[in-house]
Amino acid sequence: PFAHHCAMNAVIWKFYMEEARIFNRRLADTFNGDLDTLLIFAGLFSAILTAFLIEIRKGLQEDLQDRTNDLLIVLIQNQHNLTALPAFTSTLASRWVNGLWFSSLVLSLTSALGASLAKGWGTHFSATVLGSSWNDAKRHCSRLHGFERWHLHLILQCLPIFIHIAFFLFSIGLVILLLGDDHAIGIAISALTVPIVVFYLGSSIHPTLYEDSPFWSPISWMIRGL
Repeated sequence: PFAHHCAMNAVIWKFYMEEARIFNRRLADTFNGDLDTLLIFAGLFSAILTAFLIEIRKGLQEDLQDRTNDLLIVLIQNQHNLTALPAFTSTLASRWVNGLWFSSLVLSLTSALGASLAKGWGTHFSATVLGSSWNDAKRHCSRLHGFERWHLHLILQCLPIFIHIAFFLFSIGLVILLLGDDHAIGIAISALTVPIVVFYLGSSIHPTLYEDSPFWSPISWMIRGL
């Protein structure tokens, strides 16, 4: 009797595929909502960061106008004893800020690229639920097994971490930049940044200590899995 109910033309596969459609719809809605938010934030963050990089990148290159002015001053002051101008060297702070901000931009774009790919993966996964036959059920089970086998849910959970790291790299670079330009303003921004970092780390670790914690985040799941 059991084999009869599980035959290729059995009614059970129709009911299975109906439940599979509901499952896929909920899964797609959950991931698409998170991925859409991530794409919007990553896009805005990358645009803002690029505007900063356009200006700060000049610190790695010699300003020809300033070089010309320095040369004119040397010529005027030393008309009979010409001395060569020292070679241009970017400051340590400028190199640090550029390195941090370019790394932040790469992570932000990586997060956006990953979210875009993940939306395609989700669409492909949902597209397998079309009919209501035994073959359709088999195909769906195969896709679901691959979803779990290749830990796709972990990959999707890791994508926001890239944008989080990018944000903190940008914040560190901003503090270094402001400390070099104006020490008081740099200290003030540091005083704002440190509590944010502490809150982020604390809220991420809190769920690993308390089961009823509402502060679950992608990094919390990673810490919990260690």
